[in-house]
Amino acid sequence: MKFLLKASLAWLVPTLLIAAPAGQALADFPDRPITLVVGYPPGGPSDVMARLLTPELSKKLGQPVVVENKPGANGMLAAKLVAQSAPDGYMLNISGLANITNTLLNPDTGVKLSDITWVALIGRNSSAMLVPAESDLKTVDAFITYAKANPGKLNCGSGGVGSSPHFTCELFKSVTGTDIKHVSYKGMAPALTDLIGGRIQVLFNTALQSKPFVEEGKVQALAVSSPERSKALPNVPTLREQNVDLGVTVWTGVTAAPGTPAAVVDKLNAAFREALELPDIASKMGAIGVEIDNLTAPQLRDYAKTEEVFWADLIKKAGIKAE
Repeated sequence: MKFLLKASLAWLVPTLLIAAPAGQALADFPDRPITLVVGYPPGGPSDVMARLLTPELSKKLGQPVVVENKPGANGMLAAKLVAQSAPDGYMLNISGLANITNTLLNPDTGVKLSDITWVALIGRNSSAMLVPAESDLKTVDAFITYAKANPGKLNCGSGGVGSSPHFTCELFKSVTGTDIKHVSYKGMAPALTDLIGGRIQVLFNTALQSKPFVEEGKVQALAVSSPERSKALPNVPTLREQNVDLGVTVWTGVTAAPGTPAAVVDKLNAAFREALELPDIASKMGAIGVEIDNLTAPQLRDYAKTEEVFWADLIKKAGIKAE
């Protein structure tokens, strides 16, 4: 019996010595700077949101939180970089819906939906349905009527296959029963240029990016895609107000590498939620059309799963293929 007891203790002591540092590491998190990787160039919606949050996140976490832009492959280069990083919470990716739609369309990106660790939801941004300033189709009803009478003659642009503008356009086509040709561009800037020039007839773009073009009269905003009106374009009615049963948003979240400890995820989630609840941050987010929706990490994980099912169904019904 004494031998067995000594053997048990001999096995237990190293185990405790191993477990203690791991627990201490979690308790000390973070003890060095955190990198927030944005998969798009500076100045875009994700980048703006990241830079609004990082000063407050740094205060709450007690370590610098820095933004690093890694544009490419519609955000998937950044997503892959973070997905393959160490599972310690020190490298995060700002993305969201794009992570899901791109992975569904391109399963060989190196990012598996089952491996994504959802950390926090920053908020939702409405998309504006834009047409050229000179367009005679000045209402959603007029647009749908013309599209049905002229199948295949209208072009809907986007910043690339699998992008949020592309998926919103495909959803609009599905809901309204219209035949509109999708035109893929290498980014939203050339798509907007062609919309302004009348070379394409419609474009779904975030309210934040659309606002200056609408205010300068370069394009017309017929509607916004969100269930409620956007704070960025408060005078533009929703699609539902115009009898189109479509209510979706472009949502932005934060992810970490697969296997990141739950304690680290919860600490990061709490920091993001506390920062987003600050009146100054909430006001600035509202000014760029972001509707804050504070979710816990498990709530975000469940929401992401419902989004995966919804958009996978659209991909199948619309026959959307990767380029």
